Amino acid sequence: MNNPAERKLTHALQASSDAMADAHLDLGAVHDQAHAIRRRRRIGAGLGAAALVAAIAIPVTLISQDFGNQGAPAPATSTSPSPADPTTPSESETSPPETPETPDDPNAVAAALEQLPLGDGPQVAHVVDGTWHNADGTTLTLPSTDAQVVGAAWYHGGPLLVTNEGEIAGSTLSQYDASGAQVWQVEGNPRIAISNEGTRLAWWQTDADGNGEIHAGIASGMGEGEAVQETGDATYVTPIGFANTGELVYMAAIDEGPVVMATDFEGEPTRVNTLVSASGVDGVNNRVAGELGSGEGTTGAVIDLASNEPLWSKPGWHLGAFSPDGRYVVGFKGDVDPAPIAILDAETGDVVAEFDLLTDHGVGYSFDTGVVWEDDSTLLVFTYVWAGTDAEDHPGVLLRLAADGSVERASEVGSAFWVFAPRP
Repeated sequence: MNNPAERKLTHALQASSDAMADAHLDLGAVHDQAHAIRRRRRIGAGLGAAALVAAIAIPVTLISQDFGNQGAPAPATSTSPSPADPTTPSESETSPPETPETPDDPNAVAAALEQLPLGDGPQVAHVVDGTWHNADGTTLTLPSTDAQVVGAAWYHGGPLLVTNEGEIAGSTLSQYDASGAQVWQVEGNPRIAISNEGTRLAWWQTDADGNGEIHAGIASGMGEGEAVQETGDATYVTPIGFANTGELVYMAAIDEGPVVMATDFEGEPTRVNTLVSASGVDGVNNRVAGELGSGEGTTGAVIDLASNEPLWSKPGWHLGAFSPDGRYVVGFKGDVDPAPIAILDAETGDVVAEFDLLTDHGVGYSFDTGVVWEDDSTLLVFTYVWAGTDAEDHPGVLLRLAADGSVERASEVGSAFWVFAPRP
């Protein structure tokens, strides 16, 4: 989900981890601040609200059922939550990273993108223009909504859609049944976590009284196997991913600042105190990628969840998600925006392949939501032409980056708004 709050949260936690360690971070306030931090990020949010890359296929019996306008949620007035605490980091404390030299001719950039080799379409499920696309090419028209869809998954026989509206948390989750009728609707975090085998989903929801809960359930089930973890005084929670033990790793904003937690939905959550933020969970090898709270600037690291000990660290880098098989992890080099993307060896942190998309192709992307694993060695990156003003069009294109260093298009250059399903 290319939600501005998620992008601001990641930068706030990663680029200013030393300042954050001693500050109260209200993620609801971050949600509001995100919209004004950077013009470029607003462009990115408008073009590339990253797509639903789920390995959960829609049952074949439902492919012929177009939901159309059935069960669509009523339009809602969207107001961002106000800062709840005066100690929330100011814009100066969480200033955005520098921006590299930008190619200044958007038409030339778009023309150059057209010259890149065009490969197969994305081999993952995704949503474009209100239609769910399975990797096999089958499609399904989703329930319509006046709000922008920024996330989606398949849950209990119907779509779980996330829209960028809500007076409490800024995003609304709506679940529909197979007929397109709405089953429930809550506000919460737009990020949905999925287990490595694709069978469990988890999300965070809250109400007007601040009662937050993480819900986890069997994606293909009809109510069985659901679990709930109350999140207490946390003002905002972001599910990250499931470990091979079944534990869910998540980030939470509490009075003392941002923390990384893990829960098995049975006992009390445990603190992953080695990290100040988390970005990915290796569901095969029980590892977590994130940011060390060293107080010495940006330091990406991979830790062992069981021992809470770092396996390696990489100063000057941010980390993203692990590949489904746990062999690689995404890396983002430096505090520039957009940063070069790298495929790193998850065992050592060594660079396997590196891509400077702005310098080489004149495009930007949202690093926390626009970069997903297509398979065990290939990334899909939803990019958009960086040059130009807010008033101009910024054509987008889906790029495929491989561990062998190759780059190709996975879509035509155009204005499509991609949303990928949750990916392990």
